[in-house]
Amino acid sequence: MIQNVAVFARTAPEDKIRIVQAFQAQGEVVAMTGDGVNDAPALNAADVGVGMGSGTDVAKETSDIVLLDDNFATLVEAVKQGRRVYANIRKSIYAMLGCNFSALSIILLSMLLGWGAPVTAIQLLLIKVIADGIPGFSLCIEPAEKDIMKHDPIPSYKSIFANGLLGKIIEITIIFTILSMIPAYLELNSVNSSMTFLVLGFTTIIHIYNCRSRHSLFTVGLTTNSLVLKTTIFSTITLALIVITPFLGNIIGLYPINLTKWLMVIAISIMPFIYIELRKRYTHF
Repeated sequence: MIQNVAVFARTAPEDKIRIVQAFQAQGEVVAMTGDGVNDAPALNAADVGVGMGSGTDVAKETSDIVLLDDNFATLVEAVKQGRRVYANIRKSIYAMLGCNFSALSIILLSMLLGWGAPVTAIQLLLIKVIADGIPGFSLCIEPAEKDIMKHDPIPSYKSIFANGLLGKIIEITIIFTILSMIPAYLELNSVNSSMTFLVLGFTTIIHIYNCRSRHSLFTVGLTTNSLVLKTTIFSTITLALIVITPFLGNIIGLYPINLTKWLMVIAISIMPFIYIELRKRYTHF
């Protein structure tokens, strides 16, 4: 009956539990709202029990969530915020794993090709902290996308890598690895690894903007998350200063580079951003 009946009236407590369990048997995630003592069993049986602030103590204690304002519209906002948090976790994973896997791939390939390590351990650590760690935190407060409530929910049995996230991570890892091998090759016979260091750092920073939304950055806007803008500017300036300033560079084995190499670093670093923007525009990415 649960598939064909829209409204059940004058239900007894045991009927409410049967309704909840019938939906659950169909693979649905069930939320139950109630405020009375007779609602408590169904509130407990549901995946999410929602009590009313003005309801009985039994109903509120049994519930997972209590609406203090007794307003059902608050549930919509709660779902929206839940989706935002889940989406931001996925964005953070996309940003973190894509860059980290590519860094490992670059080092592994360089060693297998006999090039030696393209960057030292301390240089890689600085990239992970300055370029990845600091801007990455700002993704946690990314505002909800305008169409977030129009998306189909991800079933609870699916992995957090569902809906193509794993494919995105693999794709961006390959792109980062290929591009970062260019400066590693150019610096093959040089004691200076500044180009490789900067490309690894700048691509990581710019990738944060790829991760912000499934929509183009030019649609989302640079200022909708001011913390991303501030942290990426800070990280970019910090990495550049490490290379430009002899005192800082000498500490970790980096040396200044000429204008031509700076232009090459910038060109290589923005290529993944351009690629992802084109993918967003012309394909479902």
